[in-house]
Amino acid sequence: MIATAIVVAALAADALAKGMPAPAFTPEKFMTGKEFRSFEPGKVYVLEFWATWCGPCIASMPHVTKLQKDNPDVVVVGVAGFERQQDAEAKEKRVAEFLAAKGDQVGFAIALDTDGSMAREWLQAARIRGIPSSFVVGKDGKVAFIGMPNKDLDEAVKKAKAAPAPPPPAKGTGTPVPPTGDAPPKKGTDAPKAP
Repeated sequence: MIATAIVVAALAADALAKGMPAPAFTPEKFMTGKEFRSFEPGKVYVLEFWATWCGPCIASMPHVTKLQKDNPDVVVVGVAGFERQQDAEAKEKRVAEFLAAKGDQVGFAIALDTDGSMAREWLQAARIRGIPSSFVVGKDGKVAFIGMPNKDLDEAVKKAKAAPAPPPPAKGTGTPVPPTGDAPPKKGTDAPKAP
């Protein structure tokens, strides 16, 4: 019994949770909205995981659309990654048909996760087994909320927007750039000697 509790606690400790750095944002393609590839410090993001066959996902779309309309300074992205078609092209076609049929009813960006990488890095990592599921990434690049697209999401967005932006890195504290070309290594390094 105690061993089981320790294993469960260890698994939970490894899970993606509020306050942890957000995983990478790696969709294959944007179907609608302005494309981006990483979270910009100082901005708030909402990721909404959904599928065209998911009734609760479709039912939550008006709420997520209103959230985006009410918060134009927040980047809201629906991540379509659970389509049941066999290949990426068929999945993309299904999402495109769905979006064409819905028109302006989907008022937030839609990105594709046809390879399932985002599902693994976000949902599976957070031990979530169902959709729709929402994540808020705060101005500091950390997960500020994990839950459902409901009033709790709205409150999490409000709180994330009110949080102070992280200070910019101090001058000279960036990642050092390694030397390029035939520049000699700095003294005291263990760089291999030329033959």
